[in-house]
Amino acid sequence: MFIKRLAISAFFFLFSTTALAEPFSVTWTDTLGAPIEPPYIAGQTVTVTIVLDNGSSDAISQTWTESDIVSVTYLLNNGAIETVFSGSPQLNAGGGSFVTDGSGALSAVPSAWGSFTLDAPVVTSNDPQGGSAIRWIINGGNWIYRNFSSGIAPPPAINAPRASAVNVASNITVAGWSDPVPVNPVTPPGPGPAPAATAIPSMPVYGLLLTALGLLISAGWQFRRSTNSRG
Repeated sequence: MFIKRLAISAFFFLFSTTALAEPFSVTWTDTLGAPIEPPYIAGQTVTVTIVLDNGSSDAISQTWTESDIVSVTYLLNNGAIETVFSGSPQLNAGGGSFVTDGSGALSAVPSAWGSFTLDAPVVTSNDPQGGSAIRWIINGGNWIYRNFSSGIAPPPAINAPRASAVNVASNITVAGWSDPVPVNPVTPPGPGPAPAATAIPSMPVYGLLLTALGLLISAGWQFRRSTNSRG
């Protein structure tokens, strides 16, 4: 009976040491403003939501770098224009990270994220300018979104439609962003089913199995020794 109980305990030990990876999202909202060109409208809202996944299952004392980006969603003109970028390939101008403290609240945010000189990978967009060549920038200044899909030459050309924000500097401040909230399940930016959560062991599975086996062997040896001493 003792061995049976220990075997059950070892089983639960094995599975209690695994955790499910969970993505988290952070959001920045502001009002569109100069420099700005049509079809983007000054005075209307812009919302940027970044989904991040570093393999952790909670938001406490975490760091998310640009390599942890799952998707970036821009909602412009009060949400009428929506463009979703994927997190891959990597950014060409990454600086800083999203960091949380022991309570799960943001304690630091990036100083420069975005695709400054390369078109970002667009997954889906209803932007009337097209969705083949768009860039996004979070750096506390300049424009935050620019569309080169109409074939206009890249900067320094100034006639490619762009949008900035009234309080653009707030997108590199902790106060400007929402604290991370879980995204479950992961909502893919394009059509298709959401991927299932993946079990992430806190140590290699073979290590857990060896630990459980060691507990069983040790218990068996002690049980046999106890039986022999009584005999």
